[in-house]
Amino acid sequence: MGKFIYAVAGQSEAEEINQQEPEAIILAVPILEKNFLYVEKLKNFLRKVGVRLFILDSGGFQLFLAEEKARKEGLTIHDILRYNPNGPIYDRAKDTINLTVNHVIGYALQAEPQIVIGLDFPVKKSSDKNEQFTEFHSKLGYNLEWAEQMVEQYKKADLKSNLYLPVQAYTPKQLDSYYTRIKDLKPDGIAIPTRNMKADGLTDFLIYFCQSKVTKLHLLGTASFEHIAIAAYMARHHFEFITFDAQTSSKSAQNGSYLDPWNLKMLYVADPDRIETDSSPDCTCPWCKYEKSYKEIAAKEYKEKSLFLTLHNSWVIKELARLAYDNAEDDSEYRNFLRKRTIDRKLLDRIFRALLKINRNLGK
Repeated sequence: MGKFIYAVAGQSEAEEINQQEPEAIILAVPILEKNFLYVEKLKNFLRKVGVRLFILDSGGFQLFLAEEKARKEGLTIHDILRYNPNGPIYDRAKDTINLTVNHVIGYALQAEPQIVIGLDFPVKKSSDKNEQFTEFHSKLGYNLEWAEQMVEQYKKADLKSNLYLPVQAYTPKQLDSYYTRIKDLKPDGIAIPTRNMKADGLTDFLIYFCQSKVTKLHLLGTASFEHIAIAAYMARHHFEFITFDAQTSSKSAQNGSYLDPWNLKMLYVADPDRIETDSSPDCTCPWCKYEKSYKEIAAKEYKEKSLFLTLHNSWVIKELARLAYDNAEDDSEYRNFLRKRTIDRKLLDRIFRALLKINRNLGK
């Protein structure tokens, strides 16, 4: 029986993070450079908040955003990507991004996280098989080279952190092609981006890593009910340690979105067609208990409302993860637990098929 932990994505203001009382926090290197220029300030903040697990993400997602921006401007990633290990990550105009393995290792040495996620170049979200093939192979060279550099520099720096290497792949075949080339590097764990994954895809990847004797995983960027349900079950039965993070709590809050505490469905507190605005929130979080109706939440001033929704959204993600893990010991009880959380039959069928596939391939 392993551990299952939600890590708050440190994109928010410090006070927002503080009020979330996180057990774990994840910060990307580019965010760290911009918002916590003095690492001692970060360390003091983490001690103040009482964070027990600090994960340092390399910032591959920032590379992905830079590439998307370049495409819209008719440029390629080569036009904006720099390789100066001694220079700042961003120039003053933010026209280029200069993110290297040296930056990641340097911040890891200063910030002393418990987990470091290696530098990678994310593949974009796509359901087109030809595009997936092209995207995977266009990023493969970067990701293999950076994986080797990460391990080499990690060893030279004698870091005490656990090093997780990310796997950027769409299909089990691509996963096997990539992992067979990096497994001899012997990372402490694996990071799985979930942006491109549905329940069956995540299940295939988790089964693959369990059969490959990987015991520690981090799921990058998910607040999906089905992802959490499947990962909680795998943490309970098959892995030593699974962590996950999501920027959904703060990003959705900025758009006025309220996560349903039962199934994380996104609701809009000001939309009477989507929610009974006069009804009181069906939520036990420390913030909703003071609210008489969704209408009152919607009427808050923007900054106050965003803070409220960020705190609520983060709490319900963390609480669902805790409850899912606690109820995942017995299969029959777990199915009943999930049925009480949602009436979406298609969603439940996807999760139940995933659980059957796990037990068929791995046993109990």
